[in-house]
Amino acid sequence: MPNNQVSKSHIQISQGVLRQFSHKKKEELNGFVNVCDAVYVLSLLTGKISEEKVATFGTQADYYSLNVEKELSETIEGPFGEVTRKIRSSPNDSYSALTSGDIVAIQRYIKASIVRAPRNHNDPQVNSIAQSLGITLTPSISVEFLLSRLDALKPFPNTGMILIKNTSPTPFVVPFNCLSIMNLERGDKIFFPFHPKFCFALVPLEDFDKTPGPIDLATTVFETSKDVENVNNLSIGTELVNQKMIVGSEENELKRIYVVYQKLLQRKIK
Repeated sequence: MPNNQVSKSHIQISQGVLRQFSHKKKEELNGFVNVCDAVYVLSLLTGKISEEKVATFGTQADYYSLNVEKELSETIEGPFGEVTRKIRSSPNDSYSALTSGDIVAIQRYIKASIVRAPRNHNDPQVNSIAQSLGITLTPSISVEFLLSRLDALKPFPNTGMILIKNTSPTPFVVPFNCLSIMNLERGDKIFFPFHPKFCFALVPLEDFDKTPGPIDLATTVFETSKDVENVNNLSIGTELVNQKMIVGSEENELKRIYVVYQKLLQRKIK
């Protein structure tokens, strides 16, 4: 790459996932019509819903080094994209074609999403310790360090993984943070929507009839909009402590989520 060329990194949500929530957007410039992939984005700060290009949304110049970009693409995003293609194209809801390597690819992508979260490598305490040692921790250095230890990370112990298929008319949305968390006494439930009709969930082991193995993938179906809306509402809490942006394939569901957010604010004021 030439020295004067700027590399734009997708900070957290990969282009592959963004494209699953995208639609075609037409732009006219100087008499020419260009078509690009775009997503709808709700800002919890303003309540506005914008149409953002997949290629540029959530990017920052020179955020990651070329080495980190290469590793994310080849060892995290690429394998995950292949697995999700298998899932979306599986006939008769049969996911028996998934291999142990596919399950590992899913687990690695979910863990990488946590590692990539800006709030996790912008921690003031961590940076203060680094500075006292004469080290400047850039996001790229932090992520590169954690990626090298990704397989040893176990951020959600005592959980099993479920694939949720959404057959309701309401699409899943995805927070900029990628993951939404439901806090329960018996343990947290973590949801990762990767398509308007599909979502992975990490669920406490006691919710399973039998203890799943490390590469097991249980499946379930959400048939009602209420079930999907409950998961989508969780993105509010996640994003309030992150970038305050939620991505969706349809404007109407993002509008509903903002109404829910406004009601939550009113309750706190009272």
